[in-house]
Amino acid sequence: MIDAARVTSVPALRIEGMSKSFGSALVLDGVSLELARGEILGLLGHNGSGKSTLIKCLAGFHRPDHIGRIELNGAPTTADAVGTGRRIGFVHQDLGLVNGLTILENFLLTHRQALSGVTIPWTQLRASVGAALRRFGLDFPLDASVDGLSQADRCLIAVVRAVETLGGQAQGQILVLDEPTPFLPAAGVAKLFALMRSFTGSGGSIVFVAHDIDEVLEITDRIVVLRDGRRVAGFDTRSAGRDAIIEAIVGRTLQHHHVRRGDDVRLRRDGLWQIDALAGAGVTACSFSLAAGEILGVTGLIGSGAANVPELLAGARQARSGTLRRVGNGAPVEIDLARTPLRELMAHNVFLLPDDRLRKSGVGELTLAENLALPALPRFTRALRLLRAPLRRHVEAVVKSSGAVPAEPDMPLHSFSGGNQQKALVAKWLALAPRILALSEPTQGVDVGSRQAIYAAIEEAARGGAAVVCYSSDAGELEQICDRVLIFSGGQVIAELAGDDISKDAIISATLGTTGPGEQDVTKQGERA
Repeated sequence: MIDAARVTSVPALRIEGMSKSFGSALVLDGVSLELARGEILGLLGHNGSGKSTLIKCLAGFHRPDHIGRIELNGAPTTADAVGTGRRIGFVHQDLGLVNGLTILENFLLTHRQALSGVTIPWTQLRASVGAALRRFGLDFPLDASVDGLSQADRCLIAVVRAVETLGGQAQGQILVLDEPTPFLPAAGVAKLFALMRSFTGSGGSIVFVAHDIDEVLEITDRIVVLRDGRRVAGFDTRSAGRDAIIEAIVGRTLQHHHVRRGDDVRLRRDGLWQIDALAGAGVTACSFSLAAGEILGVTGLIGSGAANVPELLAGARQARSGTLRRVGNGAPVEIDLARTPLRELMAHNVFLLPDDRLRKSGVGELTLAENLALPALPRFTRALRLLRAPLRRHVEAVVKSSGAVPAEPDMPLHSFSGGNQQKALVAKWLALAPRILALSEPTQGVDVGSRQAIYAAIEEAARGGAAVVCYSSDAGELEQICDRVLIFSGGQVIAELAGDDISKDAIISATLGTTGPGEQDVTKQGERA
């Protein structure tokens, strides 16, 4: 928490009355906030609340329509001067690093002085970057390519680079970290938090945007909540309650979704699936059963193989071996997973929702309607002719059932917030009546309201007879939605939790019980906002 001795009466940043519209949509409505020197301020809000627009206005990407006042360290300035004058350092969720370039070359890209001459002073730059990393207790080979680094180390590199754009000193400087943690393991989050505390301990200030409420409660001093473009609440972190924060974010008391566990009638309705000797992509000849109507969670440490189970099961990753059989009720089905490509598995109504929304799950440049139509095209094609009217009715029904906002099928997918993208992509597969639905991190990077809607949609799929496999690094998520949870280590199932034995603590304990030297815990413990 903040050291009161470092706080002065003059804030590092003061914004009064910032507004911004896009067409007729008012996305920022008179937002005001203050950031104290030496403080970490949490900025929360559901997807579409205005957080990203506020940050883009500070970064100079958007120009506010109106702003009553903006000050940096007590000195009046303008939004244009803040955005173009390198007065604030930014780390966005994609980190802004260039794969294929070295650490040193990535620092060069934002080093104005090094780029200003006729030649690049490589020796001087190398010394400067090395010193910057050492100031934060980091030691990386500067000639290493960034695409060979872990996501956590990439994040640390991006933060130090942002500090360097401010002159390399923390005193009086401001960092804005825009959702840097969703793709980090718990150990990576701890490293980032240590770096953040080092920065503020040296007199800097940070605006921390996140969805994970436990992370915000752990690292911040104060919290500001935006909703529908307005500032609706502020909290002192030391006295803030989780329920009050969630209510401020969603605008109502949220009823958390809980799956009914152990419903034998539901689980037996359409028989059982048996997965035998599944191997490939870090998984070593594992076998498990999966009931129609069941939600089965899988999790484990980095390198455990758990993260690859959904893609192996759905044919998106090449399996070395494995058989998928339906036993019990219903017509028998037997599929050789090592020889059956994704397209054939889709014909058996085995569907996959990967973890990367805009690279694997959907196509950002296509419209929402086009994304929803893609997997349904074979069902609306007769003799090489597309049945446009029935397909259009199908898409309209999926848009309505998804709850995506705005309900505008002709908008590009990338124009929707992350939560609304995910709701639509989940609904895309539910509309096709899956037999097996394989999910990977289904609520990663979405707000708490969308999160509960996605849980309800997953339960709807299970009630409709789908067998659901869900990989998640969030123990709280698995506790909330799963009938059983499999813990992986070394490519194999080493523990199983079922029914009332499933809890966040039990999942974490089972996962950490296999931790070896150098392994990192990927099980997150927080609740995302």
